Amino acid sequence: AAEKTYKEKGLPIITLGSATDISGLDNDFLFRISPSDQVMGRDLANYMLASWGKDKIAIFYNRQNSYSSSLKRAFESTVITEGGTVISDFDWSSDDFSIAEAFDRAVNQGAQVMMLVPADNEELINKAVPLAQLNSRTAAPLDLMGGDVVLSAAVLEKDFKDMVVGAFWHITSADRSSEFLVQSEQLWDAEVNWVTVMSYDATQVWIEALKRSSSTPTRAELQSIIASDSEPFSTAGASEEIRFLGNGDRPIKGQLVRVVLDSTSAEERYRFEAVSEDE
Repeated sequence: AAEKTYKEKGLPIITLGSATDISGLDNDFLFRISPSDQVMGRDLANYMLASWGKDKIAIFYNRQNSYSSSLKRAFESTVITEGGTVISDFDWSSDDFSIAEAFDRAVNQGAQVMMLVPADNEELINKAVPLAQLNSRTAAPLDLMGGDVVLSAAVLEKDFKDMVVGAFWHITSADRSSEFLVQSEQLWDAEVNWVTVMSYDATQVWIEALKRSSSTPTRAELQSIIASDSEPFSTAGASEEIRFLGNGDRPIKGQLVRVVLDSTSAEERYRFEAVSEDE
């Protein structure tokens, strides 16, 4: 929503936004630091088709939300291209949406997987969680997948066991000896998440651009440094190099995580664990 004003004022933006429609904006001042929904949707669909061997999907999403719609389209596109079938899609924002009716319809139409793409945490709690609870009580529960909004403590329950979620980054796949992780854990006394990592990377872009600029940098100068073709911009990030393509997107891998039982806990607790690339 801020893109138009930033463009008018010539102010570069480093965004964590994942919606694919950002890539289509005619704005040389807009740079994306995190993977796009195109990456996450493709990776989730390919994992489901190849690793699970499932190809009949029901998608639950919010038609009125750009992120939710964007990830839904990216996921759906790969599913169809690779020979799968989206048997139903359900709009959580619809006034007549019913969790029980939608679930029954998905099951009756032969769905094997439910892809849950809540627009925000409120929709996750009020729509996705009850849907998963209903699913877990059936004789043959459907497999679950979700977008990055689902990367929440709210799903670390038995109802979501084995759910695979698209993430921008996850600490269980990171090099625990890296300088960034060592210093961040000392600073926060906690394990950082993807928001901290991507915010850190965005800050490194500004630091490097300022280092390369004149003593009195301007907005236009910073943009030209980051977007330069003659002297390609790059700098080290928390876990991998930062650079940008011509459309402002960063060529970066996504990360899939799974809800698993925490074997280190004496109680029945669940946690997210990174899915390895060879799975």
